[in-house]
Amino acid sequence: MHAELEMSGPVAAALTGIPSINHGLGIGLPPTDAGSLWRAYGLEPPPYSGMYRNLYLDIVPPSLATEHAPGLPNRQLLQPIPFDDPGDQPDPPWLAGVGSRPTVYVTLGTVYNNAPAVFSAILAGALL
Repeated sequence: MHAELEMSGPVAAALTGIPSINHGLGIGLPPTDAGSLWRAYGLEPPPYSGMYRNLYLDIVPPSLATEHAPGLPNRQLLQPIPFDDPGDQPDPPWLAGVGSRPTVYVTLGTVYNNAPAVFSAILAGALL
């Protein structure tokens, strides 16, 4: 899965022969050209630089979508909903496969993605 602004995910998926999922960010950007990245790996750039080749999870309400969104292939509209506490529901079966160590999901987003000190601090904390 990759974000709408992350251009290497579709290339990595193509190189490994797996489908990619593009999770929209809610900003509805038009497709960006990453042709040079594809060509650097000996691949011909697909339409929209492969960003929408497989599943596209779009969280932008249709009334706010940019003009290119309705024509994108494999577009699945999502409606964000607030967290719904499962209460006394049992854990899902896949959770048993995570292991005994705590699992942490970290994203540096699009603002701090070039902050080595922040990334080092996250790694140091995870290794405690």
